[in-house]
Amino acid sequence: MADRQGDRLLNLPEVAELTRRTENQLRWLRHKGECSALFKTGGRLFAWESDVVSWLEDERAADAVNSSLAL
Repeated sequence: MADRQGDRLLNLPEVAELTRRTENQLRWLRHKGECSALFKTGGRLFAWESDVVSWLEDERAADAVNSSLAL
């Protein structure tokens, strides 16, 4: 189990604010398996802040690779 000391547990609206995506976009990405940071408990979606940041960094890295291939 990951050490979560100092990490924040975010609800879906907080994740949406952090990522600047709508809640529906995040739900769709999770449905498609493209946002592994989100997990459901008690019928609600949550994510650890560090997991969201890692997911965004992975997205940025993938975009950089795709951009360099397009040249």
